[in-house]
Amino acid sequence: MKKTNFILLISGILLLGLFQYCKKPVEDWVFCDGCGIDSWVGNYTGTGSYYEDEGSQITDGVDVQLEIENPSGNQFFIKILAPDYYSQSFFTSKTDSNYYFGIEGATSSIQMSLYQKGDDFKVTGVAKKYHWEWQYEPDTAYVLIPDHTLSFEVFKNK
Repeated sequence: MKKTNFILLISGILLLGLFQYCKKPVEDWVFCDGCGIDSWVGNYTGTGSYYEDEGSQITDGVDVQLEIENPSGNQFFIKILAPDYYSQSFFTSKTDSNYYFGIEGATSSIQMSLYQKGDDFKVTGVAKKYHWEWQYEPDTAYVLIPDHTLSFEVFKNK
């Protein structure tokens, strides 16, 4: 009887071990390095955090919509919207297949990274509106003052 129980126990352990190797590995988000313009293009939805001016509270869980269009060639038209908090449009071109890019303007900027998991895509980034002020002490210089900042994580709609 003890020999039969021992054989069943060993068989059960071996069977469990075998099933562990049959498990499909969990796929994680990875940078979409080498992805072309078509991978970026589309409509995205998700959430973000909004911050206004200096000394303000951060508002988390803000709904965010991102639209990336490719009107022609390597051009991007980007619209980002967080209703009641933030909206901005950008126009740029992208000539490489890096997973990231940024647009720096005189009064606004956006930095974005593209991730992939199987057939799914997500974009994370930070969009800002700002103004410049003179700083007179100790030396005269321009200082960048953020007015509105939106960090976001959005997922491509299928």
